[in-house]
Parts: sequence; structure tokens; C-alpha cells
Amino acid sequence: FRRMGLHRMDAKVMPENARSARVLEKLGMEREGLLHNAIYCKGGDHDLELYAVTDERFRQLFGR
Repeated sequence: FRRMGLHRMDAKVMPENARSARVLEKLGMEREGLLHNAIYCKGGDHDLELYAVTDERFRQLFGR
């Protein structure tokens, strides 16, 4: 966070991708909500789950 001057990072995953969601949670990210019909892929609209972590929260968890 410091090196890049960031305050927050976010990521989006498809709800059925539980493994990717678990990786984000292990990095301290929390699920913030569901984005309905956020992307069009393979002939249809798909929802995405939004995960995020702030620099303060990351430091609390990992001491960096």
C-alpha cells in the first residue's frame, strides 16, 4: 500500500468461484456486496462479488 500510495484495494469474483473468494479473504479482503449483471461473458450477463481491504485493515491483520 505504501509503495504505491494506495488507501484501498478491491477485487471482483464471480459468485460461483468460491476458491478465488477464499484467497481474497485470506488476504484480509471482506465481501462488500454483489454487483448485478456486472459483466457480459460467454453470451450472458453475470453477477460479480466485490471484495476490498483498506491499508489500515491490512496493517492490523498482517503488521506491514
